[in-house]
Amino acid sequence: MSTTNKNQNFASLKDEELEKSVEKDIPEALTEKAMRALAKDDLITARKFLTFASMLGDKKAHIALAGIHEEEDCYEEAYELYVKAYQKGDDSVLPKLTRLLMMTDKALALEVLQAHANEGHVGCIEELIEISEKNGNAQEAMHWKALLDQVERNT
Repeated sequence: MSTTNKNQNFASLKDEELEKSVEKDIPEALTEKAMRALAKDDLITARKFLTFASMLGDKKAHIALAGIHEEEDCYEEAYELYVKAYQKGDDSVLPKLTRLLMMTDKALALEVLQAHANEGHVGCIEELIEISEKNGNAQEAMHWKALLDQVERNT
């Protein structure tokens, strides 16, 4: 193949072709195999390959495995995996990460959300809107909605 592993689109590979990359322990291929297993409701296979891909540093595997842990109320494991994904440059996990952080340190979670919201992170702004509305703080919710409108206009 002329593409490198990092640029390889494993989702487009047929099962037989994907297996060749899985046998080479390519993290992205392992994650794709896991995602296909999840689509077939095969959680055992999915967990096995996501765990391996996550150990090899694949951030998509971190996120998918964190989601599984979160569904099983294993919040500490989910949190650690979301942190790993964030450290690898995926800030889309910030709302999930801070939602879990709220369970142990609400003040820090709000501080993180607000800092990223003020930098224009849409997911964090939306999370703050939801929190404000849930807490009955209409004025704060309006503030975050105005910021969201501003960010969306500028993108």
